[in-house]
Amino acid sequence: MKVTVCFGRTRVVVPCGDGNIKVRALIQQAVMRYKKAIAKVSVCVLRVWAISSL
Repeated sequence: MKVTVCFGRTRVVVPCGDGNIKVRALIQQAVMRYKKAIAKVSVCVLRVWAISSL
């Protein structure tokens, strides 16, 4: 089973096995995945900015 957690317009999918995961662990996994998603977007934006400023 998996759960989709929304942070504004950003959505992350968190696998929760057979559903026995605690809510606290689900939140921790969602936050980690959100931070990774935001970091990827930031890196892409920096690359585009660096290329366009050359």
